[in-house]
Amino acid sequence: MVKKLRNSEKQPKHPKDYSRLATIILGLYALVFGFFGILCAKYGDNSVDDRLIWHFMLYFKGYDPETPLKVWDFGGMPLILILIGFFFVYREEISLYGFKHVLYILPLPTLISLIWYWINLNNLSEGLRLQFGTLNGYLTIIIDSLLLFFGAFIGYKIKQYVLFKQGVIFPNRKYLTTSTTMI
Repeated sequence: MVKKLRNSEKQPKHPKDYSRLATIILGLYALVFGFFGILCAKYGDNSVDDRLIWHFMLYFKGYDPETPLKVWDFGGMPLILILIGFFFVYREEISLYGFKHVLYILPLPTLISLIWYWINLNNLSEGLRLQFGTLNGYLTIIIDSLLLFFGAFIGYKIKQYVLFKQGVIFPNRKYLTTSTTMI
């Protein structure tokens, strides 16, 4: 039977769990300052071109003997997206919440690229055309999505392995059942 509380009785307060919100905020910081910070460093003082929208072209820069080698020349930008997806899923107790956070952050690289292109060139229609009117624009969205979900899947599997080693979960097994008959 359910006990109803009277108006004079106060309901118990539940502690707020801000770790999910903190995870999303840290992921946003990593995306803005890490991912787009590397993008800024790649451009430097050069003029902005369509690679700002199609940033998958900058993921693995070829070796240029005139410029010194930097960390982000070896896949730093895709690694940041993978780590964001990993971080979202690994921190959650229920992995589906982490995948939901990945879905929340999925449109942000595209949106921030469009805003940045618009601020630099004062032409939003050209940025929208480059993003949604060309094959490279859709390829950028697909590659960013795959990188985020790849990181989320790796986070899920590592979390599952850690919980298995701690004895919290057990792998799926098909138990053999034998029927016994009485003679």
